[in-house]
Amino acid sequence: MVVVNVPGVSGTRGLSTVVEAKPDGYTMGAFHEGAQATFVTGVSDYNLGSLDCVCNVYRYPNFFLTRADAPWNNLADLNKDAKENPGKISIASVLGGSTHMFVLRYMDAAGVKLHPVPYNGHSERLNAVLGGFVDLTELPPSIANSMLRAKKLKALCMLSKVREPDYPDLPTAVEQGVDVEYASNYALYLPKGTPADVIVALDKVCQEVLSDPTVVSGLKKIGIPATYTPAAEITTHMNETLSLFEKVSK
Repeated sequence: MVVVNVPGVSGTRGLSTVVEAKPDGYTMGAFHEGAQATFVTGVSDYNLGSLDCVCNVYRYPNFFLTRADAPWNNLADLNKDAKENPGKISIASVLGGSTHMFVLRYMDAAGVKLHPVPYNGHSERLNAVLGGFVDLTELPPSIANSMLRAKKLKALCMLSKVREPDYPDLPTAVEQGVDVEYASNYALYLPKGTPADVIVALDKVCQEVLSDPTVVSGLKKIGIPATYTPAAEITTHMNETLSLFEKVSK
């Protein structure tokens, strides 16, 4: 396989590349919930329903982060401050992307008003928080772990349904009374109309690769849990996410 990184416009250039490719099984893309967000916000004409799914290959939860010297140590502290000072606490997100959807969902669930500030990608948001330009952001373990270990950042919660095995001491947002989660599922997709036997063959390869201990341990070392999920199940999740984003984006 030849890996081609196609950056630009919140990942929608890569999405368009796969949508418009010949459906012969030789062009495949890896996309997550962000493709649903850019569709409902009008950034893209396509969403994941425009493609044929092979399977999900990994899932990572996200930390809700602030600087190590910030005055909040949990969501109760943060929400109390946010209610007393509506719109004063800033949070970095990718405008029109899934991170933006998280900010809107968090404000709804917590009953607070934060000040969203647009940035591009993980690195920009990480540097914005470290540099004191914004107060909060969310980031995956693969990006944030080194700064957490160096005690330059602190996590207010993990944005998953239940506590993550690798971070057993970090409570979820739900545990702290805010019913919101945010994890990214990376699934493999093919152009619409790809022959069924091609999809089945690639799905079989995914299952074999994601059961390989070397692959699993290699991904875990960089904070990415290998998570095989069949096409039907991950497609249901992505459709539910699309409906959720359509609601919150209004």
